[in-house]
Amino acid sequence: MNPKSRIIFSNQDIQKRISSIAENLNDFYKNQEDIVIIGVLNGCFMFMSDLLKKINFKCEIDFVKISTYKNNFKPVNDPSLKYDNFIDLKNKNLIIIDDIVDSGKTIKYLKKYFNRFSPNEIKTCCLIIKDDKFSDIDWFGFNFSGNFIYGYGMDYMSQFRNLDSIYEVEDTNEKK
Repeated sequence: MNPKSRIIFSNQDIQKRISSIAENLNDFYKNQEDIVIIGVLNGCFMFMSDLLKKINFKCEIDFVKISTYKNNFKPVNDPSLKYDNFIDLKNKNLIIIDDIVDSGKTIKYLKKYFNRFSPNEIKTCCLIIKDDKFSDIDWFGFNFSGNFIYGYGMDYMSQFRNLDSIYEVEDTNEKK
C-alpha cells in the first residue's frame, strides 16, 4: 500500500544539510581522538552512511537497535534495547546518530545507558527533530512538526526505507 503523501525534503535538500552537519562535526572534532559513532537502527542507516562519507576524522563505528514503537504507530512507554554489542567507550567521545527525534525518549534513554560506560562526552546528531522545543540534540538537519514521515531510511508499514527523499503522509489519521 502506497500512502497518499507529498515530498517534504528532496534528496538534494537532504544532502545539503548533511554537508553542513559534516562541516560542523569536522570543525568540532578537528583535534580530538578516540571518537565513536553509534547509529540507531534501522532508520539511521542512510543518513549515517551519507554523513560518514563527508567527515574527515578517524572514528570507530557501531550500531544499536532500540524499539520505541509497536506495530509501527503505537508508541511504547519505555524504549527497549535490542542489541548491545558495543566498543569500549571509556574516555572516548561518543556521537549518537539517529534519523528522527520525536519525543526524545530514545535519545534520553541512550545517553543514560551509554553514560554508565564512562565516555568522555556524549553528543547527539539526527536528521530530523519533530519538536522544536527539544534541545538535547547537538546537530540536526531539519525541524519538522507535521504528520508521519517516511523515506530515506524511515519506514512506513515496514516499507519505503529505500526512497532517497522524505515524504509526509497526508492522511492526518496516520500521525507519528
